[in-house]
Amino acid sequence: MTENDIRQAFRDGAAGWLCDGYAVKVSYVARTVEQQQGSRAELWGAMVAVSGEPPREGIDFEIQIDDAIFGHTEYRVKSRGDLEEFLQNAALGILRVRDQSFWLADDPRNSRLGAAAKRFEILSERDTWFSPLHYRVRADFQAPFPTRSVYALDTALRRADPPFDGLADVAQSLGINIAGALVEPTISISVSPPADLIMESCKLSNNELTLVIHAHPNLEISCLDVSVRAVPGKNMQFRHRVSGNFTWTDLDGRKTGVATVDLEDANSALVMLVVGKHTVRRQWFLDPTKAPNLRLVAMNTFDKDLRRFKAALFDTDQSRHFEQAVAGLLFMLGFIPAAPNETDAPDLIVMTPGGRLVLVECTFKTSEIENKIGKLVDRREALKKAIGSSSHLTDPVAVLVCRVPRENIVHASAAKDYEVLLLTGENLEEGLTRTHLRNDPDQLIEQALAALREQAESVVSAGTQSPQP
Repeated sequence: MTENDIRQAFRDGAAGWLCDGYAVKVSYVARTVEQQQGSRAELWGAMVAVSGEPPREGIDFEIQIDDAIFGHTEYRVKSRGDLEEFLQNAALGILRVRDQSFWLADDPRNSRLGAAAKRFEILSERDTWFSPLHYRVRADFQAPFPTRSVYALDTALRRADPPFDGLADVAQSLGINIAGALVEPTISISVSPPADLIMESCKLSNNELTLVIHAHPNLEISCLDVSVRAVPGKNMQFRHRVSGNFTWTDLDGRKTGVATVDLEDANSALVMLVVGKHTVRRQWFLDPTKAPNLRLVAMNTFDKDLRRFKAALFDTDQSRHFEQAVAGLLFMLGFIPAAPNETDAPDLIVMTPGGRLVLVECTFKTSEIENKIGKLVDRREALKKAIGSSSHLTDPVAVLVCRVPRENIVHASAAKDYEVLLLTGENLEEGLTRTHLRNDPDQLIEQALAALREQAESVVSAGTQSPQP
């Protein structure tokens, strides 16, 4: 994809999801730079989240220390058109916050060379189960965050209102990576869908599929498409477009759609929800009486509804419990996991039925990600050397599991650069859903590696010219 293709794909996807009354949440770090034409606010990092959730009250702030600016704001946008304009500018590297324009920073070491080149990326992956729209624009350089004295800045932040324990604390609070030795100025944008399936209300039972969707009150229902593929099925009669089956009501500040679909002799069904030009969700529903996963049955027998397992996977603050839950999830997906006793070893060593080795590190702290990636790369290379085969099937695969949402992980690109598969909170949710299905672990690994290669190939440099909208 060219740079224009990437930006246009983001515009098309976002345009179909935005609604009047959507909310914007922006965290940002910038600095004021004096130029011949006057001062200019240069952006060194920003996280932009757009969704139908109402803005929170009492958490807006902006701190100015010398030429540095740190801030967060949340607000509702009445007009969808205004929101589209805001996102189009942000996608080019121009962020307007509090009636001020912030421009993605240029390299302070090469200021005479003009504007820095930019890279544009759509981070939303193909063939995932849940697909919020993620986009990123990056300045094509890395440099330390400019400040006269980081020690003085730390002290000033401790005296600010609100106070932060230095640059590292404010960076973590805002979710922006500006405390490291090198910073790549970046605007990360996420857009949440205006409609989604309500999992606990959807089911397949006795050849009848029940679907429930909650949608934003201002969404045009004509933009929403729902399709179903029944399994088993060997002809076109097992593929259905069912958008017209829904009955819609307005209640509790949202639109609720309910549909029932008759599926002859189906033991499972794949539901595909699309809004506008971007897929929201692909979701399997299983008739539990027809196609059980025996590994899931075994786990569920001793942990009713997997309550303790889910708590360990998504809520615990105990590292070992989290690692055990990840091992349990891999077991239910058909992998063969083992937990080494040696401390200088991966958290888990996993094998697929086809004999492929997978090294897994687990964390729920974003601050540990860089260190974990380094360990994975070293251990993968050590194991690869020990195996000593030229076959790609014997190449160990490195996987980092972090239950934090992908949009909050500032080092996600580092995992890609080192060919480490990064599984985030969204992937854990998807994996839990897949436990109801028959899975091929070797195929899952191949698909994940193919997606990783595709991400690497999709990063396009915009060159040194200013991009045209």
